Amino acid sequence: GLAEDTIVFYYGDHGGALPRGKRNIHDSGTRVPFIVRFPAKWAHLAPAKPGEWVDELLSFVDLPPTAMNLCGIKAPANYQGRVLMGPNRAAPRETVFLYRARMDERYDSVRAVRDGTTRFIHNYSPHRPYGQQYSYPFEVQPSMRSWYEEFQAGRCNEVQSVYWKPKAPEEFYVLANDKYELTNLVNDPKHAAKATEMRKKLRAEMLATRDTGFIPEGMYERLAGDKTIYDYAQSAAYPLERIIDLADKATSRDERHLRELTAALDDKHPVIRYWGAMGCLVLQAKAAPARAKLQAALKDEMPDVRIVAAEAIGYLGEGEAGFAVLSAEMKNTERYVALAALNTAEYMWRAGHVPLAKVQAAVKGLELKEPAGRMTKYLLSVK
Repeated sequence: GLAEDTIVFYYGDHGGALPRGKRNIHDSGTRVPFIVRFPAKWAHLAPAKPGEWVDELLSFVDLPPTAMNLCGIKAPANYQGRVLMGPNRAAPRETVFLYRARMDERYDSVRAVRDGTTRFIHNYSPHRPYGQQYSYPFEVQPSMRSWYEEFQAGRCNEVQSVYWKPKAPEEFYVLANDKYELTNLVNDPKHAAKATEMRKKLRAEMLATRDTGFIPEGMYERLAGDKTIYDYAQSAAYPLERIIDLADKATSRDERHLRELTAALDDKHPVIRYWGAMGCLVLQAKAAPARAKLQAALKDEMPDVRIVAAEAIGYLGEGEAGFAVLSAEMKNTERYVALAALNTAEYMWRAGHVPLAKVQAAVKGLELKEPAGRMTKYLLSVK
């Protein structure tokens, strides 16, 4: 009996487990259906007439302040989002901010910004493919499994193979001309000005929100102490501008930044050291001049720094030394440290730096909390 008193929001999840759907940062994974029904008595609060489209950018963060506004409640000052409808309807937003982080047992740090016509993406894990193998989509979607099998069999063309290979550091798409976002124009001089504009907007958003995604999960409790990671990130103890500057260089695959990345391995701040090690990993064999610093980083006080250094030094012919570090961290009682070590162990094996049998021997018998438990199950299943 409340239908005529109820405003109904009807919207979807961010896509199913189809390839390039759920958890993908492109339109195929971030656009969702959204319909609102206003009863006649509340029609004056609607931004359009019944049956009309509202062609504006919106984000899920817009829904809480909108619902509060419709109820006559002012949203708290720390809420993100704009009011989409009702008496205090805000002007349309120019951009939406998009992100990808840990997906169950897999890590892939991506940040993106989209306006009405373009999308800019920064891949902060360019050494990892979009199509990492993790349990959810591979168990529920035959299409994901079949695509990966075709790729492994060498039957995918260049476009179809991109999903399973390491990523470009940055991506830029003009959506009107490229509906499926297949042509990366980030290095096209004709689009340089717009790409630069979007890059700046992305950076501004990360700084404004004090983005915690640059901190590996295994460091959360160590850095935050008895506070939350949000509280830590809001404080001066989190030098975010410095971190973003270094992370951008670390993920650029530009060996001209190696000296700065190497120096970062001696920094007092563990997140800076982490991104210094990450930059060496992304450069692979080109990071050879940093060998001594990476060897020292295998004994860093922070496990996440040790884990990245272990993978990086594998590309310098020291896979055994690197894997010895991982073998110890797989047993770490902090689940996200163990998870990072397990993920790294797989990629060291795939790169040929350690035999699969050795990885499986190290994993066998481990009893880890989820999601690390899924990684052990997967590694033991590989033949």
